[in-house]
Amino acid sequence: MKFNRLLLIALSVFCIVSCDDFLTETPTTQLSEETLFADEANLEASLVGVYSGMVTGGNGAYIRQMLEFGLFPSRLIVQKGTRTEEQYTQAGMLTLLPHSNHNTDVYSYLYSSIARCNKFIDAMPDSPVDKKFKDVREGEARLIRAIQYFSLARFYGDVPLILHAPRNAAEADAPRACYVDVYKQILDDLTLAETMMRDHDEPVALMPSARPHKWAATSYKAAVYV
Repeated sequence: MKFNRLLLIALSVFCIVSCDDFLTETPTTQLSEETLFADEANLEASLVGVYSGMVTGGNGAYIRQMLEFGLFPSRLIVQKGTRTEEQYTQAGMLTLLPHSNHNTDVYSYLYSSIARCNKFIDAMPDSPVDKKFKDVREGEARLIRAIQYFSLARFYGDVPLILHAPRNAAEADAPRACYVDVYKQILDDLTLAETMMRDHDEPVALMPSARPHKWAATSYKAAVYV
């Protein structure tokens, strides 16, 4: 009887310890914030995530709604078939309204992409990676952020100007800024990108034929000034 009691206690302790070990998470497929920017390989992979934010917005990205919203007012394309729906009529009249689902897709997609840029740029000062390597990548992130704000300013005029990863809900719910300030920030980002990004003949390891260089920032500055 005493042996059975001791065995029961031992099994209980074993189960408690086993459950604790079982519930302890040790993920092998996720990277911590520190690891993301700890070396050149991870930093480069993080920048790929920033780039992917430009094409992972579903129909709201540069594959449907955004292109159509830009083309309808220009009269380069016309409404046909399902394109006679209310959302596209709003786009053609430059009167995008909050209740439009397509408008919401475009708006949220652009800010989702900006959020990736902000997180990457915020992490650069504390990253132990070589400064030259970091500067080139930060310049690319600033170029992307400028492009997205350029689209926002042209579509909506006054928009929230969020330049850092929000630490709470209040910071995420920023008020609209005057479009003049938005354009100033776009030019500031592009000017920094010009000084930080690589020259056109400077090699780059990952996706060398697809990566922008400082002339991309210069060309966008020209578009903004126009």
